[in-house]
Amino acid sequence: ERFLIKSGTKMISVDVQDIAYIISENAFSYLYTQNQKYIVDYTLDELENMLSPKQYFRANRKCILNSKSVVAIRPWFNQKLIVEVKPATAENIIISREKANRFKSWLGE
Repeated sequence: ERFLIKSGTKMISVDVQDIAYIISENAFSYLYTQNQKYIVDYTLDELENMLSPKQYFRANRKCILNSKSVVAIRPWFNQKLIVEVKPATAENIIISREKANRFKSWLGE
């Protein structure tokens, strides 16, 4: 239901529903809400197991998406997809062609 996240000298409680996406960069996992970025002490594999598969999708080895944060999907070369999310990310979020159909089905649920 919630994550307790260390932020400087204090602890912050973040509701799972408020997580827009989680991105792994440089061996750290960053949890993004609509207006904040937090570092978390879990790997993406651990987070994937903690989160509901109805609401969260493992887009690739670097990213887990909340269905509510997906703004649009666009076709990319070789039957891959680019996902636009809110808030926007610095890098494109790419869904492999192997996961593309499963991703579209998940979004349609």
